[in-house]
Amino acid sequence: MNRLLKIFERNKKQLFFVMICTFFWGMLAHGYGFMQNSFSHDSLNEFNSADVSNSLKIQLGRFIVPLYKAIFRTNLTLPWLIGVLALIWIGLSVFLIVKIFNIESRGFIFLVAGIFTANITVAALAATYMHDFDCNMFALFCAVMAVYFWKNVRWGGILGAICISLSLGIYQSYLSVTIVLVMFVCILNLMNGKTFKSVFSEGMQAIGMLLCGGVLYYIALKTALHITNISLMGIDEDYSNSLYRMFQLTPKSGISLILGVFDECYQRLMNVISPYPGWIIQGITFILFAAVIAAIIMAFCDKRIRLPEKLLLVVLMILLPPAMNLSYILSVGISHDLMVYAVWLFYLLALLLVNWLERHLKNNRSQFIGKGAYFSKYICMLLTFILLYSNVQLANVLYLKKDQEQDAYLSLMTRVVYKMESFDRYLPGTTPVVFIGLTDQLNETIPGFEEFNEITGCWNTDVLYTPQRERYQAYFDYILVNRIVLADDSIWKELQESPIVAQMPSYPFDGCIAMIDDVLVVKLGDYFS
Repeated sequence: MNRLLKIFERNKKQLFFVMICTFFWGMLAHGYGFMQNSFSHDSLNEFNSADVSNSLKIQLGRFIVPLYKAIFRTNLTLPWLIGVLALIWIGLSVFLIVKIFNIESRGFIFLVAGIFTANITVAALAATYMHDFDCNMFALFCAVMAVYFWKNVRWGGILGAICISLSLGIYQSYLSVTIVLVMFVCILNLMNGKTFKSVFSEGMQAIGMLLCGGVLYYIALKTALHITNISLMGIDEDYSNSLYRMFQLTPKSGISLILGVFDECYQRLMNVISPYPGWIIQGITFILFAAVIAAIIMAFCDKRIRLPEKLLLVVLMILLPPAMNLSYILSVGISHDLMVYAVWLFYLLALLLVNWLERHLKNNRSQFIGKGAYFSKYICMLLTFILLYSNVQLANVLYLKKDQEQDAYLSLMTRVVYKMESFDRYLPGTTPVVFIGLTDQLNETIPGFEEFNEITGCWNTDVLYTPQRERYQAYFDYILVNRIVLADDSIWKELQESPIVAQMPSYPFDGCIAMIDDVLVVKLGDYFS
């Protein structure tokens, strides 16, 4: 760690430039979100992590999250502070990437900062899961730092294993970032003339680092569970998030998932949701794919690279998609935008390889080939910038969407509360209340935002998303700041299944509010979770 601090000290100017680039992209793409309080879905329920979120994180195996919050911020979700902390972690990650791959060009650094800052995973996090945003970006930093130690420090695998265990203890999906970056280093080493034996040895050291990191994580997790007397969340409790889900893997399903992950990665890259027409994004991605393939073909044509190195290069390229979306395999087919940060590193690979191609061909006997490689490099850089600017627009669309939805829902629930308080037998803060369903008085989506509903956490206009008692409680506590007593879970469940309630009309029609066994029942809609 002391060596890392010395690296920062010796490279102040470069670090400063990296931070400027990161904050430029970060504020352009996410500044709107940092200055809003449009809490919804999980960020509403986990606004104050002291209530349920900290214990939930431990149940999910993310036991370092409560410790991180205790060190860097309060249990409350503070959008501006969280946003700044997240950008600092991203900026430090980009700086380490610059050092890992010896990037000197300021134009490249600017684009790498954009790749790490303006992507769909970051936008989805900041839009709906602000409470986890800086935590997950710290996990990213730890994942990248592991690769830096492995590559640049003698016995760095030990420090790298600690970094991996920290990353796993916050959000497990960033393990893919470490694996993918290690593979990038190995690919470039092979293309730059390193021997099969040397690269294979480095790869085995990286595998050892990953395994040691996993063991350290397992030991630390078991210790945290023992100290807190909390159990891991089982499959039956939360099937999609449980660590136990990986134990459902079978040899047959594993093969199917490995084959499916290629299509999953391809579809994510080729069909990126964007304000631009789909054919533009697909065309840009196709050109970047072509640039990667051209670099690999050129490496194959290089007589200085022997056959064993070429074969290892092919193996690594084939293994990249499963590595980029390892969570898809371990989660048995579950994949959402928060889990696929490593997929967007394809753009980093494209830049690294097109840069290698230009250096490899600049002294070619054919002036046409040399100039072609030179212009291809800058064309790919321009196309990457277009993709990043598309992501900037997408992020701002998501924050605007959340902002409008919050206003609409606040207006609706204000009217609902007025109707409740007009009910003769209701005493605010005393009478127990049950809300049934979710309202159908809001449009499923705001016109013009339809395609953006596919982003994780942005599915519809309902701030609560699911009609759970805890989410209604959070909405009244943190948004309406209104005194309310919600009936306990058993009464809540009983009334949801009541035939009397089933016959009630939904808000805003007369009869949508009724007193049943001294409980005020407010039927907002027929949607049940």
